[in-house]
Formats: sequence, structure tokens, C-alpha cells
Amino acid sequence: MQMFPRDPENLWTACSGQEDRKCAERCYARYFSGAPDEREADVNYWTGWVARRMQHMREMTVGLLADPSNAHFVAYDGDEPLGMNTFMPPSFLSPMETPEACVYLFQGIVYAQARGGGVGKTLLAHAMDWANQEGHRWCALHFAAPNPSGAAFWQANGFRPFEHRLRRHIDERIVWAGA
Repeated sequence: MQMFPRDPENLWTACSGQEDRKCAERCYARYFSGAPDEREADVNYWTGWVARRMQHMREMTVGLLADPSNAHFVAYDGDEPLGMNTFMPPSFLSPMETPEACVYLFQGIVYAQARGGGVGKTLLAHAMDWANQEGHRWCALHFAAPNPSGAAFWQANGFRPFEHRLRRHIDERIVWAGA
């Protein structure tokens, strides 16, 4: 979720590309100290953090693609990719919460321009057929409940919330008000 998106009405819009500083300013500003004289230090810290995190994600994605036990499904229109599902073992879940024969949907993505046309539903149905054939009786994923299109999509396709996390954000204008 972007804290300061280009379109303030759509906090869940996807960025046009990976730019570490832009990500720090738009998505991680909520973690800044709030002190105006520390803003540049905060931006620099989070820009470095984003760069390290994206490098880790690139390495992880290459590892997922290289491991033949992970499944990847991509929907195309001609040569143009429209969406992707990537599956892996459910290592992001607590063993106490992971049912037997469970697979984890690590990435479920449909590009914005392809949403609403059935690409995601068709891609997911194909992937769930694969999971069933592979003996997976359960599929787990993480999605952000406040993301209106994502939450509605997953729940309309049979996924149910199993774990909830709560976080409280205190507005910086209040914190630095000198109360």
C-alpha cells in the first residue's frame, strides 16, 4: 500500500517501476520519525532498506524459478503477460497453522489493465487444478484485507481469512504535536 500515491484515491495502485527512493517516499513514509529535520536521513535509510529488500526478492524469485518443485503459471495475450501465479511450500506459515498437503500461493498477480476480464479467475482455476492433481488439498496465501479488489477476489474464489494481524499507526501530526 502506498502512503503517498500519485492518485490519493487509490492507495493500492501499482508503481510504474522499481525506484528505491520513490518506494521509500511513497510506501515507507509512515515509518519516518516525523521530525522535519530528519526527513532526508529517513529517506536515505529507507531507500537503502528498499534496495536490500528488492535484491533479496530478486534472489528469492530466481531461486523459486530455478526449483522445479515450485509451480509457475503465466497468462498471456499473444506475447504480452497478463498475470502470474507462483506456488511454493508453505514456509511463510507457522507449522501449527499449516494443514497437511498445503501449498502456498506466493504470488498471485494480474496487471491492472487485465483486471476484471476473468484472467485472474481463469489463471487461479488452472493453478488450483494443478494443485489438486499434485495432491495439495489446501492452498494458503497472504492478502491485505484492506485492499478492496484483492480481498474481494480471493474471498470470491473460496479463500477465507485464517490469520489476522493488527497494527496501529499513530499519525505523525499527533506524535509531534508536543502533547
